[in-house]
Order: sequence, then structure tokens, then C-alpha cells
Amino acid sequence: MIEINLIPKQILVIRSRQRRALRWLSSCGMAVAVLVGIAGIDWLNRAEAYKLTKRRDDLRGKQTEVRLQLDSLRTVSHEFQMQIERARALHAKRPWSGMLSMTAMHLSDAMWLTQFSTIPETPTARSSRARKKQDDGEETEEDPTVTIDAPRQLKLEGYAVNASDPTTLVAALQAESIFEDVKLVQSQRYEQKDDVRFKFEIICSW
Repeated sequence: MIEINLIPKQILVIRSRQRRALRWLSSCGMAVAVLVGIAGIDWLNRAEAYKLTKRRDDLRGKQTEVRLQLDSLRTVSHEFQMQIERARALHAKRPWSGMLSMTAMHLSDAMWLTQFSTIPETPTARSSRARKKQDDGEETEEDPTVTIDAPRQLKLEGYAVNASDPTTLVAALQAESIFEDVKLVQSQRYEQKDDVRFKFEIICSW
């Protein structure tokens, strides 16, 4: 079978060139589309990164505000604590001259005291240091807080001629509103020749 090509060779060359041009344009179009897609994805990523950065900065600003508020609350709490400690110290402060006069008023003529002291004899002090965390994460020690604990008990020691006098004194002191508890710790009989005495010890608590 014999085929005869009636199309001129020049036209065939032109058509071949057109097909190559179409393929090249198609390839360029696909490349442009891919580049546009990549650029779009990169723009979206940049936009999302900007949003996240802005949100991070906002959160850091709020964190700083919260830290300042916490520091302010710590200061107020410390001031309230100091006021409470001062109130406790004032509450624990006793009018010693009045207590001595009241005790002497309840002593009978056949009784006398040899000791009028507190337990403990001197106030005790305790120091505490609080640790504070700085913004950079480092912990530092604040100034020490010294708390003075006042005595909470009173000890009376003495002698009585009559065995019932210490018990009578305990009852009289219990009737006073200044003490919460009054106890007769001991009352011992002492004899020396014809002299009989009773040594007593009374603890008063408030």
C-alpha cells in the first residue's frame, strides 16, 4: 500500500513548531501555577506566624500584668499579716501592775509570795525568711520577719499558814476574767519545830 502525502513540507514544519510551542506554553503555565501555589502557601504561613507572634506578645503583656498584681497582693497580704501580729502582741500584753495588785488583793494575811514570774520568763523571738521569685526565675530572700511571742502563763510561788488558803486563792483568781485557767500545781506541808507552813505553786494561763 502506497501513501502519498499531499501536504506541503513547509506546512508540516509549521505545524510541528506550533505543537512544540503549545507544549512549552503548557509547561510554563503549570510552572507558573505551582509557583503561585507555593507563594500563596508561604503568604498564608507568614500571616499565621504574624498572628501567633502577636498573640504571644499579648500573652506576655498579660503575664506581666498578672505578676504585678500578684506582687501587689503579696505586699497587701504582708501588711495584713503584720497588723495581725501587732494585734496579737497587743492582745497578749498584760497590765502587770494591775495583775500584781489584783493578786495581792486576794492574798490573805497568812499568805505571802516568794515568786511572781511569767512562763517563759522572757519573750521568745523567732525569725522567718520568705523567698521571692523574680521575673527572670531567680529566687531571692526577702527581709526577715521577726515574731515576738509573749508569755502565756504566770507562776505564783509562796507560803501559807493555813492549808485551805492556796485553794481559796485559786478560786478567787479563777473568778477574775483576766485568766482562762488557774491551777494549784502543788501545796506541800513543811514543819520546822512548832512552825507549820504550806508551800504552794499556782499556774495561771490566759
